[in-house]
Order: sequence, then structure tokens, then C-alpha cells
Amino acid sequence: MGMVSYTLDTLPPVSKEDLDAVAALRDEDIDCSDIPELTNCAGLRPKPAHEPEKAAVTVPT
Repeated sequence: MGMVSYTLDTLPPVSKEDLDAVAALRDEDIDCSDIPELTNCAGLRPKPAHEPEKAAVTVPT
């Protein structure tokens, strides 16, 4: 199978049959050889919207 390129404007419609065929694929049958290896996972974890405020607390002894 050759490489096919599309832009968002030229994407063909996806049929129910196409979606069913993809859903029926086993993980072992999917060729991921052209996907680069993920080597740096920094920044992939979501950060909280804001940092909670920290307050100094003094406890009498």
C-alpha cells in the first residue's frame, strides 16, 4: 500500500463499514512501524489549572 496524504479540506468521508473494519483489527495486526518512538514524556501529564495556595501554619506546643 502506498502513502496517501490528505488535508482537512480533502478528507474523504468515513463509512460505517470503514469504522467497523478498524474496530475489528487486533492490536497485533496494526502496523505502527512508521510512528516515531516516544522518547520524552515530559509535558504529557496535564497540569492543574492553578496551584493551590500554601499557608504557613504554626502549632502551639
